[in-house]
Amino acid sequence: MTNEGLYFILINQTVKLYGYTKHLIEIKLMINNALGSETEAKIIEAARKIFHRRGFDGARMQEIADEAKINKAMLHYYFRSKDLLFEAVFREAAMKIFPLIISIIESDLTLEEKIK
Repeated sequence: MTNEGLYFILINQTVKLYGYTKHLIEIKLMINNALGSETEAKIIEAARKIFHRRGFDGARMQEIADEAKINKAMLHYYFRSKDLLFEAVFREAAMKIFPLIISIIESDLTLEEKIK
C-alpha cells in the first residue's frame, strides 16, 4: 500500500471518530504538507544526483522525474523550471556547508589552520 493510501485510511478513520469537518480539513492540510515535503525532498535528491552526473546543461527534467519516481507533470508542479530546481539544490547544499564555513572563520584558529 502506498503512503497516499495509508493517509487516505487515516483521514477516513478520523472522520468516523470525530465526525467534524474541521478535523478533516486540519488533517488534510497536515497530510498535504507531509506528502509535499516528502515529494519535494525526493525531487531535490534526484536532481542533485542528475546535476552532479550530467551538469546543469546535460540534465533533463524527464530524467530527474524518472530518478525521483514521479511523473514530469508533478515535477513541474513543484519546480516550474530547471533553473528553480537547480536553485533549490544549491540552496540545500549551501545550508549544509555555510554554517561549517562560518564556524571556521569565526574560530580562534590561525589563518593557515582555517585554510586547512
